[in-house]
Order: sequence, then structure tokens, then C-alpha cells
Amino acid sequence: MTITFETKVWENDWELILKTSRLKDLVERCKHPLDQKILYINNVKNPLEVERHAQKWMDEGVIDQFVHVHEHAQAALDFFNLSKEKLGKGYYYSIAELVSIYLCKTKYLLHFSSDAIPEKNIKSNWLQLGIELLKKNPEIKVFNLTWNKKYLEAKNEAFKQHFFSCTHKSNRY
Repeated sequence: MTITFETKVWENDWELILKTSRLKDLVERCKHPLDQKILYINNVKNPLEVERHAQKWMDEGVIDQFVHVHEHAQAALDFFNLSKEKLGKGYYYSIAELVSIYLCKTKYLLHFSSDAIPEKNIKSNWLQLGIELLKKNPEIKVFNLTWNKKYLEAKNEAFKQHFFSCTHKSNRY
């Protein structure tokens, strides 16, 4: 296995992700085989309702599994030598990502926040190109899509520049 795709939902975005085609579109726009496709469920008022909608996407093969973040939160914190107190308010924003890193079994982890999705018309296999970049340059550990088309700004902040386009919009943000 080489790539785990993961995204998360929480109370303010789960309906956008699970009641529309957004999750399916997100996976399809990766344009690359994904070894695992995981949805993390975090901080929702009605976990059973969210799980029911996630199950529909599993049944369609869009995702392979869903994980309740709270079930693995303490193990992830212990692994990273962190605590809820150390993270403070950042705990609620970062625990899903920490759990996904902790549980990842593949060499690469592809994370998307709910407010980002690759553009429809990307012609290149941006994910393959990014992985090749990581393989060739061991000092590079992360690559990101450029979400706001401000390539010059991104270039000025980047260590190395290889840009792909991503949209950053939803009806909630």
C-alpha cells in the first residue's frame, strides 16, 4: 500500500460532505489509485446519523471505512507525546489529523480539509507528480495544492515550487 486518502467531517460540515457529491468528487479528482479511503468523524452531535450517511458512501465504494476520532484520540496523543491540555484550543482542530497520521498504514497520507477540493480540469496526475517529487527529494516531506491561484505568493513562501491548482470554496465557508 502506498497512499491513504483521508478527510474528516465535523458538526459544521458533515452535511456538505456527506449529503452532496462532494466526497465522491474529491476522491475522483485525485485521479490516482488510492489504497485506502478513510473518512474521520469528529465532534458531531448525532454520530449515528453521520455514520448512516457515511455508510452510504462506503456501500458505493467511495470510501473504504469511517473512523470515529474519539475512539483513537488518546492513543494518538500518547504516541505523539501530547495531551489535550498541551494542545489547548488547538485540540479540536488537530486531533482528527493526529489520529489519521497515527492510524496511517501506507507510505503516503493524502489529507483534505472539507473546504478544499482539486479543480475539475486538472490535466496532470498531480498526485503522482507530487509523490515523485517526494521520492526524488528526501528533504521535502509535504506538498500542497495551491488553493487560491496566488502562485507568486506561494512561490515566495515555498522551499521548492511545483504548483497544481485547487479550488477553495464551498457553500458553507
